[in-house]
Amino acid sequence: MNRSRLSAHFPLLIALVSLPPLAACRGEPEIRTVEADRFVLRGSDGAERLLIESDAASGSPSLALLDAEGKKRAVLLLAGRDLPRLALLDDGEKERAA
Repeated sequence: MNRSRLSAHFPLLIALVSLPPLAACRGEPEIRTVEADRFVLRGSDGAERLLIESDAASGSPSLALLDAEGKKRAVLLLAGRDLPRLALLDDGEKERAA
């Protein structure tokens, strides 16, 4: 192959050599796990707005939505014997509906 034909095919050669690494990048996404005893989602003002945690004594998981003052207003949890429970709380964190 003469030099002019080689230089004409050089971009194609580079593309072919690059294909295997590019194909590997498009494969299945890497599965990542994040573990913690408690997760906190904060609003743009930095205040806690959502909590995901497990009870230290029983290990029961819960998800709580907090108002702008940081008070729990809705809680979804697994109570005794892993029974699901949803509680809606007033601004004094007193249960109003379950």
